[in-house]
Amino acid sequence: MYADAARFIRDALRDAVEPPTQLSEEALDHLAESREQREQGETVSQDDVKERLGIDDR
Repeated sequence: MYADAARFIRDALRDAVEPPTQLSEEALDHLAESREQREQGETVSQDDVKERLGIDDR
């Protein structure tokens, strides 16, 4: 399956750090809703929220 050991090790390490994730239908629905809100300009940037709440984390 692998042409060399380095590729196998790289893939194994990546999978260990970022295991494949199966999202629930509910999570996929929330992602779709969020995408629609972003496309319609119904979102607020993190910087705007921090400014509005008086958060300075620098």
